[in-house]
Amino acid sequence: MPTIVAIDPAIDDLIVIEDGRPRPLHVLDAVPNRSAAHVFGAIAISAEQTYFTVWQGDPATPSIWKVPLAGGRATKFADNAANPAVSVDGQLIAFGAGVPVQRLVVRELATGRERSAEVGRLGTMRWAPDGQRIAITSWGEDASFVRIVDVDATGLRVGELWGNRALGSPVWLDNTSMLATDANGGGANAPPFIVDVSPLGMRRLEGLPYFTCVDVSRSTGRLLGIVQQGTSPGDLQISRPNGQIESLSISVSYAQWAA
Repeated sequence: MPTIVAIDPAIDDLIVIEDGRPRPLHVLDAVPNRSAAHVFGAIAISAEQTYFTVWQGDPATPSIWKVPLAGGRATKFADNAANPAVSVDGQLIAFGAGVPVQRLVVRELATGRERSAEVGRLGTMRWAPDGQRIAITSWGEDASFVRIVDVDATGLRVGELWGNRALGSPVWLDNTSMLATDANGGGANAPPFIVDVSPLGMRRLEGLPYFTCVDVSRSTGRLLGIVQQGTSPGDLQISRPNGQIESLSISVSYAQWAA
């Protein structure tokens, strides 16, 4: 089984899951005032580094940290930033910036050069495989919506919200379609839609449990999902599009394939 990185809220730590066995990374050991720090939000993986969000203070303020996948001491990557996402080629990292988080930033990891755009209340984001678009979750008054951001050397172009259907947790299947949670039809445990980007169209993905899909393996096509009950952590499951399910019986709040 490919390696998985996840957040285990029971120990407030990142864990690396290899052959079904979790190994903690002890990421908060490097964070000042550790007792007031919490790991929460999306994970991003580039080569041997894992990026994650630490929340501290009252009111809570986010910062992005990174830690070697093999283990080691975590170091801070960006202040007032949250929910990192690394492009498939590993050259760019996108994240939300500001307090509250309302600005999308794309940074070149090799040079530090940045492009940014205001997007309103920003949730999670995922890169298309070709590295030319990002699907972001943008929050309205009481629901989340998905919009597409085009990325090139000149900057970022933010698309319009997708109609009035509340969607969340977008995960690209390929460059033209993605999975997204139907927030109008059961919340985090709603059966996911397959969303065709252009022209916009949606259809149910049959044969899967009610779960939030958090990642798709580029090498095997397997889906990584979390079966949640309300706002509590959920059991990690691996599913193929044909509906074959494997449960790892590990409760996590977020997870991603490392390879």
